[in-house]
Amino acid sequence: MNKICVLIPKNDHKNREYLYDFLKNLGIEYYFLEYGKDVTFNSLCKETKLILTYDQYYYWSSSFLLNIKDAKIPILILIDGILEYRNTFERRHLHADGSFFIPVLGHKMACLGRSQARLIESFGNFGKCEVVGHPRFDKFDSCSRAREDGRFVIAVVTAKMPFFNDIQKLKVQKSLIDLRDFFESRKTIDGRNLQVLWRLTQKLDKKIGVKNSEISDFREFLCGVDALIVTPSTCALEGMLLKIPVAVLDYNNCPDFVQSSWKISSQDHIEDVVSELINPPKPKLLWQDICLHDSLECTTPAMPRLSRLIKSMIDIGENCRDSCSDLKFPDQIISPLDLKEEKSSHDYLYSDNTIFQIDDVMALQLRLERLSREYVRLQKRLSLYEMINSFIRKKILK
Repeated sequence: MNKICVLIPKNDHKNREYLYDFLKNLGIEYYFLEYGKDVTFNSLCKETKLILTYDQYYYWSSSFLLNIKDAKIPILILIDGILEYRNTFERRHLHADGSFFIPVLGHKMACLGRSQARLIESFGNFGKCEVVGHPRFDKFDSCSRAREDGRFVIAVVTAKMPFFNDIQKLKVQKSLIDLRDFFESRKTIDGRNLQVLWRLTQKLDKKIGVKNSEISDFREFLCGVDALIVTPSTCALEGMLLKIPVAVLDYNNCPDFVQSSWKISSQDHIEDVVSELINPPKPKLLWQDICLHDSLECTTPAMPRLSRLIKSMIDIGENCRDSCSDLKFPDQIISPLDLKEEKSSHDYLYSDNTIFQIDDVMALQLRLERLSREYVRLQKRLSLYEMINSFIRKKILK
């Protein structure tokens, strides 16, 4: 009997729920193992054919993964969110060097998207990254936000952990205060009445004196807004998936592991960015869609890819054990999908140009033929005018 061991921190109810949702559809038995100092190889069931975890950040999980690598049991690390520069490189008080996938301690890593895979492979992990997406995003899709009352609703959201030291905390507070003051001074923009919904973490709502919205379901919350301003967070991808214009709020001026069309890096950016969120230019909406598909494999559901990856790793692991050979995996098990943008056509970008609205090839050929003939005719007339003009000038000079 094949079994999957799910290595998970104690009391991590949120991720446990995510894992339940897709594990129950795999058709493979699984069990949860909460890591700690007493978790060793002997803690695993004998039927364990794969270890699945999203955590190699902390001492106990990292030690466990390192100690069982010689057991020829495949280890798959499933990333549950975006990577962020400060969390990766500036959280030294909590994470040891090398804990953030430098290197990856598993045999394979299921990445959210292509950009994340490129980043992690650049840390010295070539051949370990598989572009999968995440099943938690499979239920996200666009939703209708038509309004008849003239309101424009903007959500301001912070990540679960928007800062990692006192200096960063002050910068996050400053950015939120600047936003608060702007919205208090500007009740309307371009004739639209502004309504701001706050969802701030780490008691930042009390720090800056705003009231948090009560949220039971984050997707439903986002479906009720017209734009999203968010500190670097996986929430940005959720907003993009719902076709909401998303601006990243970041006064830290750090490298962007996830790109966006709009960014607020200082107080001076706020008015221009908010104005564009209300009337987003089409090229920036297109770029947001490109960034989304680079950051998250979401053209098709992630669940079938993850299921295929898990079952392939189990099969490869069994074959290696049966042949008494080293556990080795191909550089790529899941082939990436072709990137096809929904909004890349010229008729979307140039909707005001009637030429780009024509799909009939024959009609375009006929128009081209007429224009070509007209071009030749005009060239002849231009040559004639130039000859006459030259003749007249010579006469005048004489």
